[in-house]
Amino acid sequence: MKRFIFKFFLFLIPVFLFFLAMNALYERTNYWKSKDYANKYTDAPYDIELGNVGSSIPCYALKYDVVPEVKAWNFANVTEVYFWSYRVLKNYIGHLKPGAALVIDIPLFGIIGRPTSFRERYYRILPKEDMDRWSFSEWLAYSKFPLLSSGRFKSKIFKDISKEEMSSFYDRDETMTEEEFQAFAANAKGGWTQVFSEENYKLNFSEVSAMIDLCHEHNVVPVLVTIPVLDILTDAYAADPGFFETFERFTKELQDKYPGLVYLDYSRDENFTKRHDYYMDSVHMNNDGAEEFTKTLVSDLRSRGLLSN
Repeated sequence: MKRFIFKFFLFLIPVFLFFLAMNALYERTNYWKSKDYANKYTDAPYDIELGNVGSSIPCYALKYDVVPEVKAWNFANVTEVYFWSYRVLKNYIGHLKPGAALVIDIPLFGIIGRPTSFRERYYRILPKEDMDRWSFSEWLAYSKFPLLSSGRFKSKIFKDISKEEMSSFYDRDETMTEEEFQAFAANAKGGWTQVFSEENYKLNFSEVSAMIDLCHEHNVVPVLVTIPVLDILTDAYAADPGFFETFERFTKELQDKYPGLVYLDYSRDENFTKRHDYYMDSVHMNNDGAEEFTKTLVSDLRSRGLLSN
């Protein structure tokens, strides 16, 4: 029996060492470094003058390389609810310099919505106490030994993605036909409306307030911004009784709670909402739209004295 156990462990040792070696190779790939855009956080510089949080809309609409004179960083990520944005900001606010501007995205449909979020990405960038339902097994699979959760993407060890593909703006030059825009808007509206509730409104309001309080504590200037989406989508929502009234109530209550809070609302800016060539779908801007919107936002922040010229 002892001989069997000895042989068993003798067999396990090279298997475990092989696993560790493959895991290390996987962690060195561009694919893993940028999976779920985690490199947004691990690569974040210090002394940032302009930053932002939010979900996929600002993730794709704010392309700071068109304003290289501004030290800016985009912390937004795909399908990120305010619960996570607050915790990201809490852990990375030290990267913003005193007096920096922090853009907090207020999307039209994000006020009373609460979409499902990708929890696994946050095991890599947040401490245990800031995780929602942290578990040891998930931590092992998503953070410590990601090869365990890599699935078919183990192949990236041998055929990695390029450095260009690590960017959220890679290959985002496409747009849609009018019929495709209509279909996308109808599908998106139907899915988001299912998660609308007054309870979500209160949760979102509380978490945005927490981010504003955190900014004030660290001498960072919070700026609320609503990034434009295609007019096809806003027209669809306009037919819903009370939709825009609820949206306007959210921002008004925040401004009432925080006198002097700056709010830039581009939701009806026809320089963007009617420029269908600026969008890759009815919600998200392509690179052309992102470049133009980023320049507009930076210009407006400068005109308000929130960024140096």
